[in-house]
Amino acid sequence: MHNDDATEHELEMILEEFAYNKTYDEWKESQNGNFYRTLDSGLIVTVCLCKDGLWRGICDNKITSGFFESAERAMKGIDRGDITFIPMRAHDTGWKTAKKGGFYRQVHGTIYTIKQATSGSWFVMDGDTLVENHWFPTADAAKKHVATLIGY
Repeated sequence: MHNDDATEHELEMILEEFAYNKTYDEWKESQNGNFYRTLDSGLIVTVCLCKDGLWRGICDNKITSGFFESAERAMKGIDRGDITFIPMRAHDTGWKTAKKGGFYRQVHGTIYTIKQATSGSWFVMDGDTLVENHWFPTADAAKKHVATLIGY
């Protein structure tokens, strides 16, 4: 009977994977390289590439709470219901180059600054406060850390 349980469990996993692949096949690629599909509710969900090279999902004026290394991972998570969508930020300037070097971004009145230390490592300022114990090898790595701080 133990073998029957294992076989039944394997069958459930195969059926679950089949159902997943069926859903996954419904995704379509747009002309600009994004992916989209219509949900059962009629809403359209889009998975798009962000400027920092990571992927996010967008649906009904909401965005995924995290980033994904690939479009496939984002689509899998959305299909399985593992992804949380949060309201899109109303005010976000995006990254801009600072006059004295580095970068800054304003989100809901808070200015996040990324600067390079004389050692060559990068650090983050949250308003006037140094984000302690976080040194980054590149400005892009620091930007990704800021994205986690602001919930992107």
